[in-house]
Amino acid sequence: MSVSKTRAELLSERIADEILAGALPPGLHLDEQVLARRFGVSRTPVRDALRLLSGTGLIDIRPRLGATVRTVTA
Repeated sequence: MSVSKTRAELLSERIADEILAGALPPGLHLDEQVLARRFGVSRTPVRDALRLLSGTGLIDIRPRLGATVRTVTA
């Protein structure tokens, strides 16, 4: 039986790929509306994807300030 990924999980993988490739550089503010338009989704899966990425250490989420890309170390 295969388990399909949620939209937020798929989106978090795409954002993570862009962070690791350098397309989203360290220190960049990740605007939910901009990401939603870019990936053709609503803000809810973007918000959920950012929470997932926060758990991986790729981004920081600060209350009332939003999400920013962290510096990736080897």
